[in-house]
Amino acid sequence: MGFQQFRELHPNVKLRLLMQFFGGVAHSMVLPLMSIYFAAKIGQSVTGVMLMFIFLGGAVGTMVGGSYADRFGRKKVMIVSEAVVVGSYLLITAFNSPFLDAPYLTFGAFVINVLFGSMFGPASQAMLIDVTAPANRKFVFTL
Repeated sequence: MGFQQFRELHPNVKLRLLMQFFGGVAHSMVLPLMSIYFAAKIGQSVTGVMLMFIFLGGAVGTMVGGSYADRFGRKKVMIVSEAVVVGSYLLITAFNSPFLDAPYLTFGAFVINVLFGSMFGPASQAMLIDVTAPANRKFVFTL
């Protein structure tokens, strides 16, 4: 029953659900490793403060993302936020390459990553509500 319901969903809904899943997996894989990286490079006390700013960036991103999605449109917010997230991952990679070891620049790029990644969430959820029939909403949000 569940797979058949999934197949009948709007293509945008399927795409958003898959993007949210893979984005969540990527973030869940990176954040713990970033904590270890920062603790080794900068120290545990400073890392604790840095993590606080990272989580604060996530909270601010969620609030701003919801407001911007209503003001500028869901699609624009989603596209811009995902583009910035991809760019921030590229910056994080560059700041930790064999040519450059810059933990503070990595931190800045990671804050940007979390901020814009969090902006994506409210716009995506609002879009899911827009294109999902009321009968399917419970199923979609359960996924």
